Amino acid sequence: MVQGLPWFQVAQGAWRVVLQASYRDLWPSLLSLAEFWSRARETPLTTASVHLYVDLFVGVDSSQERQQVLQTLHGHLGSGVAGEQDVALQALSVLARQHRSLLSQYSSYLANILDHLETFTNSQLQQVFSMFAALTAAQPAGAAGGSSSSSAVAVGGTRLQDELVITLNKALAQNSAGYKRIGVVGNLALLQQSAADYELMLSADESAAGQLLEEWLSRANAVFIQCQSHPGVLAFVLDQWSELLEQRAGIGSGLQMHMPKPMLEWLSDKTNDLMNTAFLADLPRPESSIRASEDEAMPGLQPEISIHDPNLVAKLWFNLDGSYSPVYVRLLPPAVSKDPSKRAQLVWLPACLRLMAACLQRTAADLRGIDALLGCPLALPDPTIFTDGRWDGLPLSSKVGVLLPLMHAICWLREVVTVFAPDLNAALQKAAQGVSTQTTIDAVADTQNKLLMRLSQLRVLEALFKHLAATCPAAAQQLPDVSVPLLLDGARRTIT
Repeated sequence: MVQGLPWFQVAQGAWRVVLQASYRDLWPSLLSLAEFWSRARETPLTTASVHLYVDLFVGVDSSQERQQVLQTLHGHLGSGVAGEQDVALQALSVLARQHRSLLSQYSSYLANILDHLETFTNSQLQQVFSMFAALTAAQPAGAAGGSSSSSAVAVGGTRLQDELVITLNKALAQNSAGYKRIGVVGNLALLQQSAADYELMLSADESAAGQLLEEWLSRANAVFIQCQSHPGVLAFVLDQWSELLEQRAGIGSGLQMHMPKPMLEWLSDKTNDLMNTAFLADLPRPESSIRASEDEAMPGLQPEISIHDPNLVAKLWFNLDGSYSPVYVRLLPPAVSKDPSKRAQLVWLPACLRLMAACLQRTAADLRGIDALLGCPLALPDPTIFTDGRWDGLPLSSKVGVLLPLMHAICWLREVVTVFAPDLNAALQKAAQGVSTQTTIDAVADTQNKLLMRLSQLRVLEALFKHLAATCPAAAQQLPDVSVPLLLDGARRTIT
């Protein structure tokens, strides 16, 4: 059924009746109609094309006609036209989800899709690998029809599954950003399908479910290990994970909103470890070796922060929690590190925060577990260098060391606002309905004030960065392009 297209529902039923009576005459015309609709610009027609292709494949008993449908879809995939590719992928995804036992009989035709992977967008790759994952997914014994002595079976057979795994492992091992993208999206699609399989098996065969969980954890950990040495790729992985958790399934999409608790907890622990190891540092209590600052940009406690640039001094900026803040974000220390890999780690900082929030929304339905990150200070260069004339006298390397953490501070504050604002909106709605306690209302007001302050601080940092970049274009040109993390090694740009 096609929502919003009652005319197609009527036609769909009518042609099925006629098809049974005059199959040989009408089937080629219907296939041509599906092809014609696939090239239309109107969404209702392309949606109708998807469902017509599905019916043409399922509604016949002839293997020859089904192969012809798959060849036509394959032609759309190789056309290079995004609209046609979307129609073909959506049709194949519907078949994989709703008729996978039937579609799996033609796995040799489907394997040819792997030849076009480089031409697909991220969303198209998700559909491709979601379709393959559904075809190769394991099922409880008997679910695929008939009896089996094994506890689980793979509907799509092992040949397609082996070819898929080999393709993804090779792609992830490549240094090319394009191949890395394929490896990441494909592996996450397989992990997403495995998560759904785990829940399916849990009630039918706990032993098989436990084995599948171990396999899931092993694959997920391998993906992180292979990407961790490439900061731009790791940023892409974290963002793709977040999209999987945030995305709602649509037509032809195999993405599921739900992820089982053991896997979600593992993912949450992994992102917390990444954040804590690379960027968060404990803020000492007042009795430690620290001093108070009267500077408006860095009020509160000022610990001694070691960095590798003798021309710069690290200070804490924008501490909204004062002495109550348990941590601070280390931006300047990695930015001026002598280790290029540590400098590059800053590119995945916002993506890590996004995934931490996405995991918490699933496990706790709020962000109280990371609320310290909303108001904690940032370790940045001493702001007095901008007012006492020292900026102009800094060597180029030190100026880059100033601009780099400022740029990532901007990215951090943008992500903080993006992450916490929706949670605040939900809390405000509950407060307006009178279902919140006074303590909750006070916490909501505090969060609202902090978000407004972060927005104000963000404008200050953007203005400062723009001014400093204009005074030293040579330093600005050496900054990485954080908008395209996969191309981090090759692209440079200046934030404006």
